[in-house]
Amino acid sequence: RLDNAEHKLAQIMHKARDTEGRRDDEFRSNEEARQQIFLDNEAWRDAEARQRSDSLFRELEEKVASVPPIPVPPRRTSTHDVASRRASDVLEIVRMERELLEKEREANAAERERARAELETERQRLDETRKARIRELEEDLSHVHAELDNERQVRLTEADEARSAAAERDIALRNQLTEIANLVQENLATSEE
Repeated sequence: RLDNAEHKLAQIMHKARDTEGRRDDEFRSNEEARQQIFLDNEAWRDAEARQRSDSLFRELEEKVASVPPIPVPPRRTSTHDVASRRASDVLEIVRMERELLEKEREANAAERERARAELETERQRLDETRKARIRELEEDLSHVHAELDNERQVRLTEADEARSAAAERDIALRNQLTEIANLVQENLATSEE
C-alpha cells in the first residue's frame, strides 16, 4: 500500500514536471515570437525613419539648389546681403534638421535598447520564477519521500517488534508446556510407585 502511494506520488510529480516543462517551452516559444515581431517592427520603423530623413534631405537640397545664384555686382548691395543671409539661413535650417533627425534616431535607438532590456529582465524574472517553482516541487517531493521512508521504517520496526513478541510468547508457551509435561511425568511416576 505504501509503495502504491509512493508510486502514485511519483507519477503526480512526474506529470507536474512534464506540465511545467511544456508550459516553459510554450512560454519560450511565445517570447521568441514576440521578440521577432518586436525586432521586425523596429527594423521597419528604422527603415521608415531613414527613408523620411533621406527624403527631407533631398527636398532641402533641391530647394537650396533651386535658389538661383545671385550675380555678384561690382559693389555689394543690400539685395546681395539679403540673398546671402537667405542662403545662410537655408543652410542653417538644413543643418538643424539633420541634427534633429540624428537626435530622433538616437532617441529611437535608446528606446529600442530600453525595451529590449525590459524584455530581457522580464524573461529572467519569469525564468527565476519557474526555477523557484521547480525547486519548491522538488523539495516537496523530497519531504514526501522522507515521510514515506520514515513511515516504512516505523512499520518495519513495528513488524520486527511484533515478531519478537510472538517469538517470546512461543518460547514462554513451550517452556510452560515442557513444565506441564514434566509435572505430568512426575505425577505418573509417583502414582506408579
